[in-house]
Amino acid sequence: MELLEKNIQVILDDLEFKYIYRKNDIHLWENVYSQLDYQSTEYKSSRIDLLNEFNIHGNDQYHDLSLIIFSDTNPIALWPLTISVKDTFSQLSSQGSPILAPIFKSNCPTKTIKKTLNKCHEFCMKINNDLSNCTLVSKSTFLNKHQIDNWHLLCLSNGNKPSIEYNLFVDLTKDIEQIRSHYRSSYKSLINKAEKLWDVQINGSSTKQAVWKEFRDLHLLVSGRITRSDKSWDLQYAELLKDEAFLVTLRDVDGIMVGGAFFTFSLDEGRYDVGAYNRELFDKPLGHIAQHTAIKELKNKDIKFYKIGRRHFESDNPKPNAKEISISYFKEGFATHIFPDYVFENLIN
Repeated sequence: MELLEKNIQVILDDLEFKYIYRKNDIHLWENVYSQLDYQSTEYKSSRIDLLNEFNIHGNDQYHDLSLIIFSDTNPIALWPLTISVKDTFSQLSSQGSPILAPIFKSNCPTKTIKKTLNKCHEFCMKINNDLSNCTLVSKSTFLNKHQIDNWHLLCLSNGNKPSIEYNLFVDLTKDIEQIRSHYRSSYKSLINKAEKLWDVQINGSSTKQAVWKEFRDLHLLVSGRITRSDKSWDLQYAELLKDEAFLVTLRDVDGIMVGGAFFTFSLDEGRYDVGAYNRELFDKPLGHIAQHTAIKELKNKDIKFYKIGRRHFESDNPKPNAKEISISYFKEGFATHIFPDYVFENLIN
């Protein structure tokens, strides 16, 4: 075990924190996850594995600290965490993004939740004082609740500066015609046109490696360079085989794959992860039919919400580039709702 990870364990033990690392009992993490009120894809074990693979290559050290938190002998909460070191800077995060709030099992007593959150906050304070030298940033993400959560209140009461990120969702509890009525008007005719142009297929747990390789090759062609490790692709293919994801493919009259989009899902939430479309065909509808097909498939699976992605605005800090704004504008054309994620800067003074 690295010295940094040993120091973190000392801090956890000093706080009398009862925990098991996710990496030491992934089955237990998945069991607790199955008992959540809302299974956000942000906390899904396979997503944590994927983000770890994305981030490990860009840091000098990278440790997955994701915790299964206990009250007495009962596992009650999940907390995705990492600490990374690059050059002279070390930072606590949730797989390279703002620290997610610990998420609790259904019917966990409010008193236990508040007590546990205070310990989590104290842990962050100790890490910041002893090991980290970067500003810590935390986040309360969408969990299909109307009220502000306890982590949000705890951050505010400790003087954190709040800001908002906006995410695009489709409410899949609506019937398909209601959902389609929210589409941007121009998209409807493009979807109809695409249905005549392309052979659209949904590839699930029986997806052959040859099909997956076609998608990878298309992604490489579109990107113009290798942007990801082989292991990251293997992790996503494993999700397909476990029926935790599906791949929408578009083929022309010659059977050549001209577009593909990969979607993951939990019991409650679908997520758009990656897409690739032949750049020579950008004058034709490609992404439109992929999104529409995914929405129908997720609805058929009785999933509650589809998280399309971030909605960027020029007023965001840091300011997004033109491509990010353009992509998010495209995605917005399918959304029924925009929900906030609350971000808190300077989690610990």
